[in-house]
Amino acid sequence: MKIYLKKLFILSGLLPATFLLGLTFLFLPDLIKNLSFEVVEIFMVLSMIFGICGYIGLLLSLLPKLEHKYLLKFTLLVLGIIGSVTFTTIAGGKRAWTWVFNIEEFDEWIIWVWPLIVSIVLISLNGRKLLNKNEE
Repeated sequence: MKIYLKKLFILSGLLPATFLLGLTFLFLPDLIKNLSFEVVEIFMVLSMIFGICGYIGLLLSLLPKLEHKYLLKFTLLVLGIIGSVTFTTIAGGKRAWTWVFNIEEFDEWIIWVWPLIVSIVLISLNGRKLLNKNEE
């Protein structure tokens, strides 16, 4: 039963993340095509690539074959969090962070923030298992 709840939890984060991934694939090619190598643009592209890594980390967390690949999943999920924080900071700045912390427009908030919450929980679980693995 516990494994089904974990998979359901991960799927609940993957659904809104899939929407965000679609937006990433919609805007990333144009951003790369028109890249003028300004620092902000490079960070924007990196944040989108890191977001894709986070999505892959969520997907890998569902696969039983990769159950013991804690470091890989941990790394991908951390990159996803870094990408999201970077994107939010660059694209929205203080106004976006106010929106996130005040939980304004809950239906839109859940699409943006829930995959991050799921990722943070999975990072802590994978991190704990990595620490326990190293203690053995």
